[in-house]
Amino acid sequence: SAIASNHSQSISSMVLPKKPSNGQISRPIKHKPVIAAAVLTLIFAVVYGILQLSSNRAGATRSMSKVAAAAALAQMPHIGLGTFGLSPSQVSGGAIKSALDAGYRLIDCAPVYFNEREIGDALSSELTRDGSTFKREDLWITSKLASPFHRREHVEPAVRKTLRDLNLDYLDLFLMHWPVAFHHVAIPDGRGWPNEDIDDSGGGDKIDVSVTVRETWSAMEDLVDKGLVRTIGVSNFNVMLLHELLADCRIPPAVNQVELHVYLQQQKLVDYCSARGVKVQAYSPLGTP
Repeated sequence: SAIASNHSQSISSMVLPKKPSNGQISRPIKHKPVIAAAVLTLIFAVVYGILQLSSNRAGATRSMSKVAAAAALAQMPHIGLGTFGLSPSQVSGGAIKSALDAGYRLIDCAPVYFNEREIGDALSSELTRDGSTFKREDLWITSKLASPFHRREHVEPAVRKTLRDLNLDYLDLFLMHWPVAFHHVAIPDGRGWPNEDIDDSGGGDKIDVSVTVRETWSAMEDLVDKGLVRTIGVSNFNVMLLHELLADCRIPPAVNQVELHVYLQQQKLVDYCSARGVKVQAYSPLGTP
């Protein structure tokens, strides 16, 4: 009976309000801390579950991105034609045709080389001429994001401008050319560039310190989702910049293109890239003057 009495008293204090002498109903408060703790525990469990689900999905997306990038990179030729320094007249005069005839299938381009329009014309000519054995999927075309277009809203218009100049529907590899942003330069509607303003830092005065590498990279990741580029990467990145980017990205950079030759071997950078699964691509592999 003692147990029953105590149990009855406990039930009363938990459920039944008591009416004090002033006639007002007072609510029970004895077990409020316990109830509050239970509610907080439930909320924590729900939030933790959501975070875990989000983390698992992000991990799965990252893994799928790595697989897709690896499959694409397996098709990337080991040697390519760099188009830096080729004048528009040289390109129009047969440089691209000669390279393709010699067996080159990777063409490395950039807006700041100021010859993408002519390269696009040459590629179209080779792909569409009678008796041509070339198909678009036989080629690997790389281009790069120029510094004035690093802000998120400018990244996609910049790659669409490059595609328009190159007469292509997609790029095989799109690189962040340099890890520094310039103030925006208007993109012309037509093909080609009217001047070389997009490659002018103004002695550093045109550098935009408000734009982060992470912002630019996030916008480049979206280009993969939209099918405008197959893979994305970086150029001229050192170990610290790569480490920071790899710590917080949805799609890891597939390639780091840097100057690399017998006089500039950058072994620590190469070792780091190898450890993190980033392909190293050398420009000026025979050295520079």
